[in-house]
Amino acid sequence: MHKPTPRDHMTRAWYEARLMRSLLVLSVLVLGACASCPRPVVHDASADERAAIDAVMDDWHDAAASSDEARYFAHLTDDAIFLGTDATERWNPQQFREYAHPAFEAGRGWRMRAVRRDVLVRGDVAWLDEDLETVNLGPARGSAVLLRGEDGRWRIAHYDLAITVPNERFAEVRDLLRAPAPEQPSSAEP
Repeated sequence: MHKPTPRDHMTRAWYEARLMRSLLVLSVLVLGACASCPRPVVHDASADERAAIDAVMDDWHDAAASSDEARYFAHLTDDAIFLGTDATERWNPQQFREYAHPAFEAGRGWRMRAVRRDVLVRGDVAWLDEDLETVNLGPARGSAVLLRGEDGRWRIAHYDLAITVPNERFAEVRDLLRAPAPEQPSSAEP
């Protein structure tokens, strides 16, 4: 069996140092290449982008008010997520459809109308927040991420519906939430 000599350790150290230098150079080159790749810049939506995104969102809200289930769900990506106002409401399109179907079938869709909407775009991704006027929830807010597909259509990939609470009323709401909930049938409005 070969007994290591000082020269063996020196050779190994030399190779390890050379490997580390090579990895460092390679890392710098890769990072430099990535940094120079053009990335779309975040910007307010152009007039055309804004019109297309507004049309999608307005039609989506109108489809709900009209109880048009097919049109409503056609605005979602296949892997979309909808977050409702209840902590248990995190649904993919199939789960959301199962929840909403009885209301749509009975013609009891929900009415929401955007009274303000801000939209930002980066390439084929848009995100927005909108203040909503609703019949059952009162003032609400929605946040969404939309993706532009290969067909050029914008679709909703993520929507988060929230009920806004004025800061000066928050303690009251917090106390209500801490109290045991009374038994009530659930509403079909998300």
